[in-house]
Amino acid sequence: MRRFLLDASALVQLFVISKTGTPENKTKSAISKLLSLRKQGKAELLVPNLCMAECSKSFAKLAYEGREDHNKAGNKYRALVDSLVGMVSKDRGGLIQSFPLERRHLVDIEDIFTAEYRIPSKRDTDHLSGVDAIIIAMGGDLARKHGMDNVFVVTQDRWLATVCNRSHSRPVRAIYTFEDPIPDGI
Repeated sequence: MRRFLLDASALVQLFVISKTGTPENKTKSAISKLLSLRKQGKAELLVPNLCMAECSKSFAKLAYEGREDHNKAGNKYRALVDSLVGMVSKDRGGLIQSFPLERRHLVDIEDIFTAEYRIPSKRDTDHLSGVDAIIIAMGGDLARKHGMDNVFVVTQDRWLATVCNRSHSRPVRAIYTFEDPIPDGI
């Protein structure tokens, strides 16, 4: 069974109404395909528990930004959060399982940042955040346990995917949802 670790940038898109043909719609399609594979028992979907907070932050921005009616915005925010919790909650089916951060995940952080700076890049800013590095470390931990070909970080963040896929240490592979298809033959 393959395991897919969903970061917040990808997971949030499942709950956002996107226009046909937008890159975000590709992400939504990728996550929908993964949910289908999960229902068939062919994939396990995981979300780092710290990404739940990142999703809530994105939902608040979606609900409140540019809105004067805070009651309507609050209702929209609550509906988005409830939808996410419904997917992750064991009591409500748990299509996506929460993956807890553990001390062992923090061990590889320095290696991840070192690997990032070894990748040739024209980037002047916007390097991995601490949360991004933790997600890669969590994915690397899963890959060591279940095999490199059986674990993928699913992200809408190009640089996070680049660090995973081009790093010489390659702790885990990534699927960049705007460009990479979900692997066939799962």
